[in-house]
Amino acid sequence: MEVFFVDNFLFLRFVMYTPVIGTLGYILSPDGKQGLMVHRNGRADDHHFGKYNGPGGKMHAGEDVAVLWPGHGPELNGGW
Repeated sequence: MEVFFVDNFLFLRFVMYTPVIGTLGYILSPDGKQGLMVHRNGRADDHHFGKYNGPGGKMHAGEDVAVLWPGHGPELNGGW
């Protein structure tokens, strides 16, 4: 929402936006004692630089998270 004045009149303008749908998952080792995390340290200008997060990302129209994650599980946790 934008707020501005013109000739002492208050105007409110609602700006339309398109939401971005994403997914965030937590992949645990078979014993549940370790988890796969992403350390955001690639770009110093990243707003989340130095923080940790779980793997995930944007989803495209028609994608189903229930179909996406199981397919990636074996390749992501194959090191355990």
